[in-house]
Formats: sequence, structure tokens, C-alpha cells
Amino acid sequence: MKLNLEEIAKEVFKDKKLVIEHLSEDRIKVWYPAKGRGPNPFVFQRIVKFDEEFAEAVGMYLGDGKTTKNDLTHTAIATMDEDVGKFIFDFFRKRLLVKLDYFYLEVVYRDQYESHLKYKWANLLDVPTAKLHTTYSKRHRKDVLHMQIGGTILRKIFDRVIEICLPVVKENELLRRAFLRGHFAADGGIGVTKDVFRNYVVTVTFSYNPLNERWLRDFLIECLKMEGLRNIDYKEYWHKCYVQVANWYNYLILWKIRLFDRCERKKNKFLKAVRDMTVYLELKPRFRNHFFSSLHMQQWKIAEIVDSWQGNISKTIKGIHLLKVEQITSLLNYSPFTWQDILKNSNFMRIGTQTKLPVDNHFIKFVLSEKNHVRI
Repeated sequence: MKLNLEEIAKEVFKDKKLVIEHLSEDRIKVWYPAKGRGPNPFVFQRIVKFDEEFAEAVGMYLGDGKTTKNDLTHTAIATMDEDVGKFIFDFFRKRLLVKLDYFYLEVVYRDQYESHLKYKWANLLDVPTAKLHTTYSKRHRKDVLHMQIGGTILRKIFDRVIEICLPVVKENELLRRAFLRGHFAADGGIGVTKDVFRNYVVTVTFSYNPLNERWLRDFLIECLKMEGLRNIDYKEYWHKCYVQVANWYNYLILWKIRLFDRCERKKNKFLKAVRDMTVYLELKPRFRNHFFSSLHMQQWKIAEIVDSWQGNISKTIKGIHLLKVEQITSLLNYSPFTWQDILKNSNFMRIGTQTKLPVDNHFIKFVLSEKNHVRI
């Protein structure tokens, strides 16, 4: 999809004496006269492609950006994640051609030294340290980048671009997934409960503001349903509201659409939980018999290899117990079969206590690479 920013500007500012200067074949300068100091003029590409990167940026902005209509004089977004901050800064600089002079960049810190934070964020964004302002606050648990772009023209055009693109996002699979990825990077969360030995994913959430973003809640739910997620819920409290999905059937879909890829911190949290989870496979009965027969060893020896007991192995051979993927990996060293054979001859997989999930070959390969650095 291509966006004609010249036509969008004419529509948005139809009540103004809008001036559009054609700087070149593909660049325009937009401004209008006003009493006193007029709004900042902006240079845009006349035609902009609405692609996955753009959809991610829209999702990200709707997650953590300024969307209230009572002040349209600037565009703003805040983030604690360096990769998210870098992405959205580069988006405005490279895709919407915003001049560095129009940015106000502030780092809000709690425990670290100002000079260190200035260097870190200036280096990340590739801007002079003098461009970074700092403020101390106990509100945040780590440093947060606040990014503000002054200018009514950009804000109103960007708002209209979002309105135009959302229906397209919903109907286009790649753009829909990119939008969800961007929103989750900015305002999503992974709920994890911990015991002594491992982390369990208990929920994945997408936050929204209940005062003016119930439409966003409904839009997110609709997009998630179109991806095949089940039993989507939402919670609203006085201090937080979020769309909520649970169980590994849904998490597998979110993993397949690369929901966690735009924010490294959240992706690592998910990966840590995956490494800690126990994943089982149920082999088809006939193949299970062939597999154990191919080992040519007694049950006590099999138990020794997979760190179990002979009684458990007896039940596993009968199909009462399931094999963990790590156990299968160990036993394949003594069998003529391969992981491809295992995957082709599995009825279902189980993750933790979640039973009878569809066998996802890519996920099993991913789990093995994360747990054991095994490539299949």
C-alpha cells in the first residue's frame, strides 16, 4: 500500500491556506501561514510505502505514543527499551524525514549517572550528547527515553495516516502481524510465575487506556482472533487495563507470528521461560514400539541414559508416560532413527501441563536449539 502524503496533507489542512512546495520529484515541503510564529514546516516523501516496518511503528506508537486530541502541537513517545527507542527514532528520521532539530530528547533516570546515560543514548541514536536532556525521577525503575517532536503538521498528518492504515492492517496478514509486534514491543507484557526451579508463562498481555482506547482493545482482540487465538479476555482495573491471552495453544501462535521479535528484553523473557519448560511428545504407538526396539537395550539402561527409573520407562514404552524432548535427543544417539522421523511420527506435544497441543515442527526445533543447542 502506498500513502500519498501530499493528498493527505491537503485533506487534513483543508481549512488552512496550505502551501506545498515540490522540492524534487519525490519530496515536498508542507506548511501554512499563521499569525505570529507559524507551525514548523515539514519535508516529506510525497509517496510513502506502508509496509511491515511502518505497521510496526504504528503499533508501537499506539502502544506508548501520545494519542490524546487535546494537544496536537507535538508527537511524543516514551520507552525504557533501547532497541524500541532506536527503532522509533530511526522511523521518524528516515521514513518521515523529521529533522533532528525538531526532536526534544530527554532521559529520565533513577539510579545511574547522567553522563553515562547521555553517552549510552546518544551513542545508540547517533546524536550529539548535547541533544540529550536528563531528569531525575523515582517513578521509573530504569532509565526511560522520552522523545518529542514539535509540530502540528506532523502530528495531524501522522494521526490521519494511522486512521487510513488501520483497516488495511486488519485485513493484511503481514501488516497485521507487524502491527501486533510493534504494539507488543511498546506496551505488551509477559506474565511469568516462578518456583524454585523454573519460570512458567501464565499470560501474554496488550495494554490500553480505558478512558479513550476501548476501540484499540477491540481492534487488538479482533486482530488476535484473526490469527487463530482462542479464549481472549481483557481485564480493567483502576491502575491498568489489558487484553489477555493464556495457554500454550495461543503462545505458539504468537511465537510463530514473531510477536516477541521487536523487543529484545521481552523476547528474552519468553525464551527463558521456554528453556525452563518441559516439552513432551506422544509418539504414534506403532512407531514408539519400533523406536524402543531399535535401541537394543534393557529398560534399566534406557532409564540410566534419560535420568529416570526402570518403572517409568516401562510405562513410557506402553504409552502411559510421555518422553521429554531432551530424553528423545539422548536416545537418538543409540537409534537409527532421526529427529525428522520423530516429528513425522508424533501425535501431539505437551508443554508443561498443557495437553494435546498440535505438533509444531518449527517450535520443537526451536526448543531443542534453546535447551540443548541441538540443530535438526
